[in-house]
Amino acid sequence: MKLVSEQDPKEIAAQHICQQLSATIRIAAANLLRIIAGAGENHQLVDQIRPILSEHKALELLTGNSLRSDIAIEQALRLLDWRSGSAEYRQPTDADLARRERDGSANVERAKNEIVQAVLRLVAAQLGADPTQESRSNEQLIDAIRRYNEAREAHRSALLAPKRSDEWSQ
Repeated sequence: MKLVSEQDPKEIAAQHICQQLSATIRIAAANLLRIIAGAGENHQLVDQIRPILSEHKALELLTGNSLRSDIAIEQALRLLDWRSGSAEYRQPTDADLARRERDGSANVERAKNEIVQAVLRLVAAQLGADPTQESRSNEQLIDAIRRYNEAREAHRSALLAPKRSDEWSQ
């Protein structure tokens, strides 16, 4: 890894634009999803999209292609765990992660994320008027809900198991 002072000024500028682009597109995407859900601010959407286009163009001019901004956009939209890597939030330790795997809470979280992804696919299919994808997304949603319920029940059982063994030993 190079120190910032060793990096090319063009690379530093590109990183800065990528960070701006990521933040800008996340704000616009969040508002768009709120609009779809009936709670967004539709009057702000166009003003939120303009900087995305100008940042995309600036990065394209700086790097000579649009690949870097396309990657920044995809990463910004796919990273839903905004707490991950943030110094403001406690990051889980290896012991935390192992405990979450043992007690099944990690499976509950993964299943919940599957539901979120299935709902987003379903909404996209509906917006795109694509009956094939809508049907497939609906099936994925039903499967994800089933997996969530199973994971939640397994997690609940894992949490109750120590209490049950304590009751038997008394």
